[in-house]
Amino acid sequence: NGLNSVGLKRNGFPAETISILKRAYRLIFRSNLNVTQSVEKIRSELPMIDEVARLIKFIEGSERGIQL
Repeated sequence: NGLNSVGLKRNGFPAETISILKRAYRLIFRSNLNVTQSVEKIRSELPMIDEVARLIKFIEGSERGIQL
């Protein structure tokens, strides 16, 4: 389980974008924070690139939440 970095590379995502997404993934799924705390930490610590903004929008718009 983890971020599909191989798929992202194959689809032309820059290495920097993949690195930021990996950090966001770790904050959400590997930290001891709940989802709300993870999203706030992502907002405060990571650059708000389009992919991260889309991830946050997905999480916040989910009616059933995400499974940690």
